[in-house]
Amino acid sequence: SELQLPAFSEARKKILSQLESPNSLIVEGPAGSGKTVLALAAMRQLHHQDHQVRGLVPSRARADYLNTSQTARKLPIARPFITPTALAFQILKQYAANRHRPLREPELLTGSEEESRIRELLEQVDAAWPDYVSSEVRQTDYFCAEVRTLFATCAHWGISAQDLDELGRERGVAEWCAAATLLSQYEPSFKDNRWDAARMQDRAAGLLRNWEQDAALLESPNLPDWLVVDDLQDCPASTIRMLIEMGRRGTEIFALANPKVAVESFRGGYPRGATDLAAKLECPLITLEESFRETPGGLALTDPLSQEADTDSAREQKFAQFSTISAQGR
Repeated sequence: SELQLPAFSEARKKILSQLESPNSLIVEGPAGSGKTVLALAAMRQLHHQDHQVRGLVPSRARADYLNTSQTARKLPIARPFITPTALAFQILKQYAANRHRPLREPELLTGSEEESRIRELLEQVDAAWPDYVSSEVRQTDYFCAEVRTLFATCAHWGISAQDLDELGRERGVAEWCAAATLLSQYEPSFKDNRWDAARMQDRAAGLLRNWEQDAALLESPNLPDWLVVDDLQDCPASTIRMLIEMGRRGTEIFALANPKVAVESFRGGYPRGATDLAAKLECPLITLEESFRETPGGLALTDPLSQEADTDSAREQKFAQFSTISAQGR
């Protein structure tokens, strides 16, 4: 059903009123607390205040859903909500075009193109795989997909081939060390400006961080005044880094999240992203307590689980991402 903007409570009106000042704001709240309608209301309000505003959501399905809302259709933008990959593509496109000598326009690799590159590396690169990872195993579709998942995880966390090798040695995981040898060849292969989705976001964050150091660039990046982010908990850490760099360049961030119901962790989603973003941007983090869908008893059921899951350190969370390949031989 189509999203309609309701009459807001005083607490939610207060949140929207804070957007009248040019300061980023992060909001966490349980399911049914009105975060998505707050995102739509913010888009409308910021547009009426003559700001250049963009919406961001983790997936194309969610973008399509919000773009069909009456509020979004009234905005003077064809698709006001886009994905982090689409936003990263826009940044890479500016970087390629706004130069003394323009570069080739960036392209997003398909999944099959990613796997084709990895298959070539598995055939050509001599890596010290454990004995159980035989040449027959390395030729399987399953193993190729596992390597692809590991490479994407590294990109989301900003882990280079050298970092992965060091982690493998530190933890005694020979599979990571072997994969690091492949990764050291995989990363330079993007000189043709064709990127996988995970590295496109990581690349965009790096470009924004070092934009002024490139003397060939003719102008600063053209970024929106405001970025409204819904379901931030399902965005990967690479998205958080990109948002941080945009924030440091003057884009104000209004992000909404529910870390207790993250559903994209298996694809790199980072439930603690809202907390990290608020800390890095030094902006307020507000918590909505009331839910219009869940009873207090229903919400309480999730609290013990979320509190236990929240005890891991950031470093331990990183290590937890690297379970796929090594688990096969245990």
